[in-house]
Amino acid sequence: MYNKVTLVGRIGREPEYRATKQGAGVLSFPLATWERYRKEDGEYAEKTEWHQIVAWEPLANNFLLYLTQRGDEPKGKGLLVLVEGSIRHRRYQDKDGNTRYVTEIRADEIKALPSQKNGDSNRAEDSDIPF
Repeated sequence: MYNKVTLVGRIGREPEYRATKQGAGVLSFPLATWERYRKEDGEYAEKTEWHQIVAWEPLANNFLLYLTQRGDEPKGKGLLVLVEGSIRHRRYQDKDGNTRYVTEIRADEIKALPSQKNGDSNRAEDSDIPF
């Protein structure tokens, strides 16, 4: 069996760092990926998919440190990244006792990629840094 995912996309909001009850650090953020396709009328359209990314320490700590070094506060929204990991499905009980199901990508590697967005460009050498 093989469970491997590779995604390239933009971070949708600032990554959220928290510690579990056991003290393990975990970082999570939504990642937007997109594809361009041709519709039946010949026009092109884009479809965006959202993925929930979860990174555990030490990857979580290393990536948070990278984001902090890019500015005074961690800034990740809009950053183009490559994420490699595996698909995980889990369920939990919400505060009302309802069963909720979650699909997420557990990251094994995150790499910043060179990007030109809103005048912000990541350094080209950043693409070679695995967190």
